[in-house]
Amino acid sequence: GLRGGNTGWGHSINQIVDTDSVHQRLANGDNSIGEARVVRGGKDVTIVTWGAMIHVALEAAEVAAKRGIEVEIVDLRTILPFDAKTCIESVRRTGRLIVLQESQYTGGLGHTVSSRILEEAFWNLENAPVVIGALDTPVPFSPPLEDHTIPTSELVTRPSGGCANERDGLKHHERGPLSVVEMLDSDPILVLIGFVLLMAGGEGIVQGAVQIAYRLRVPPLLVGFTIVAIGTSLPELAVAIEAIAQNEPDIAVGGVLGSNVANVMLVLGTACMLGSGDEAGVGIRRDSVAVILATILLTAFVYYGSIPVEGGAFMLILLVSYYAYAYRSSKGKADAEEPEETWLPENILLAVFATIAGGVMIWQGAIFLLDGATGLADTYDIPTAIVGLSLVALGTSLPELAVTLIAAMRNQGGVAVGNVLGSNVMNILGILGTASVIGGGIEIASKFEGRDIWVVILTSSLVAAMLLDDREIGPRVGATMVIGYLAYMSFLYYSTTLG
Repeated sequence: GLRGGNTGWGHSINQIVDTDSVHQRLANGDNSIGEARVVRGGKDVTIVTWGAMIHVALEAAEVAAKRGIEVEIVDLRTILPFDAKTCIESVRRTGRLIVLQESQYTGGLGHTVSSRILEEAFWNLENAPVVIGALDTPVPFSPPLEDHTIPTSELVTRPSGGCANERDGLKHHERGPLSVVEMLDSDPILVLIGFVLLMAGGEGIVQGAVQIAYRLRVPPLLVGFTIVAIGTSLPELAVAIEAIAQNEPDIAVGGVLGSNVANVMLVLGTACMLGSGDEAGVGIRRDSVAVILATILLTAFVYYGSIPVEGGAFMLILLVSYYAYAYRSSKGKADAEEPEETWLPENILLAVFATIAGGVMIWQGAIFLLDGATGLADTYDIPTAIVGLSLVALGTSLPELAVTLIAAMRNQGGVAVGNVLGSNVMNILGILGTASVIGGGIEIASKFEGRDIWVVILTSSLVAAMLLDDREIGPRVGATMVIGYLAYMSFLYYSTTLG
């Protein structure tokens, strides 16, 4: 401690300690008694330690850094005087505290250090503080046994065994404290929050925009073709743009491919199980052809290896043309169109607020979902393409699932089927087209060529062909579609774990 924290122990406490530099500094009147030092900066969690454990903490920080966790390490250098100020300031910045000591867990100074920091930084903590110490046994003479008793970097970073509150008489290996990684392992929570925000934001922006459109006397048919259709696809758009911004094109492309598979197999399959697949609905043939053409275009870009900016602009032009044609071809039936139901009161200011708030929630939900999904991919070594095809795709398909199930329960089979077909067209032409234009093009990994694009082709073409042939998609077929989707998800999972 007198030498400014540069301990002479290294990785083994049996090394000879260099005392010459200590005497030299004392002779010069230069000492650091009572002054802690931040040996590594970070913003996520603070490790307070001293002596040989500094090297362990630095190793643990390197491991955590690979998982995107920035650890700040405070070297006390002296126990008495104790520099509480430096420790408290660090914990207030990070919100998390680990005290790492070489001595035994029971009766060690770590608890005193933790208690002193908590006196002033308790309300700044986001997790319970953790003290990690050696086994409650005499230190053995044998080096392998000695290494087994004292804390290691693996212990600091490993997930816990879940016995955090049962510490009396337990070894540090058994009591399972929250580790550095576990303190920050909130990826599942981020994904869950992202799902909730995407769902709530999509509902808010659709309802608000619909109310505004009606107050402006926009025809209900146009509202259905634009606001409702685009609103249910906003989660995919937000996730795709955010993925491109974070240089994760596999998530953007995988999210669209997986979302289209989920729309057809899961969403439409569920609606058909409820008996809504046998009603043709207005424009089903037109939408079926549009799905087939959009899928063919997407297949060409997948085998080309990218969607250039020009290709994205072309896709957007096709989408606008498709909506214009669909609106004109259905305009004569506008009188029979029922206004879209909305739970918002007829207040233009409230509608504007709901629309803006919905947009903010969708975008923030996309950020949370992306952060959580990429975090899970890094933690469990899952390819981002698989994450996009499964987790992200399922999450962004939730609005379509909600709209389709509501339509099915209201016996509006045409709306249920049309919503799925229109959403798939929007995903391909609108989502990827917009993301390509904004991101300056999208690179498409070759891994999508061999399996996933063919799953999209098979599922979309099969359903579109059945609709064009006026065949009934009954409950049995719907159940088969849902089972097929679950089998596809299982295949993705096992291909990842076994590969």
